[in-house]
Amino acid sequence: MSVSRQLQDVAPQGGGLIAATILFLSLAWSGIDPQGAEAVFDIPYQSPAVSTQSSSRSEQLAKRLKDAGAKMYGAFWCSHCHEQKEAFGSQAMKDFPYVECYPDGFRKFDDLASECKEAKIQAFPAWIIKGQTYPGLQSFDKLEKLLDSQ
Repeated sequence: MSVSRQLQDVAPQGGGLIAATILFLSLAWSGIDPQGAEAVFDIPYQSPAVSTQSSSRSEQLAKRLKDAGAKMYGAFWCSHCHEQKEAFGSQAMKDFPYVECYPDGFRKFDDLASECKEAKIQAFPAWIIKGQTYPGLQSFDKLEKLLDSQ
C-alpha cells in the first residue's frame, strides 16, 4: 500500500485546513502582539568570556592559524563556537583568528555580517583554511595537519 493511500486512510479529508484554522485561531486569541512576537527572536550581542587557561600548544596554534590567514567564523550565541574558543583558552584569544557573524546581535530577518556572507558561511563554527571550508569543531591535531598540508 502506498504512503499516500495510508495517509488518506488515517487523516480525515481537509485535515490540513482544520489544523491551520486551529493554529490561526489560537494565535489570534492568545493575546500576543504580532510585532511583539518578533522581539522574541532578538538577541543582543554579548560575547561570552573565555575562562580556560591556554596551553603553550594552543597559543602557538592560534598564532600559526592567524599567520596563515585561517579564520574561524562563528556566532556569539553558538555553544560549539564557544567550546572551540574554550579549547584554545583566554591567552590564545589575542591571536585567535575569529570572525563574529552577528556583531550587532541576532535579529530574526537580519543577514550575516558581510565578511561571513562573502565567505558563504552556512554553519557555525566554520573554519576557512587555505581556501577550504571545514564546518564544525576542529581538533588541534586536525588544525595542525591542515596547516602543515600543501
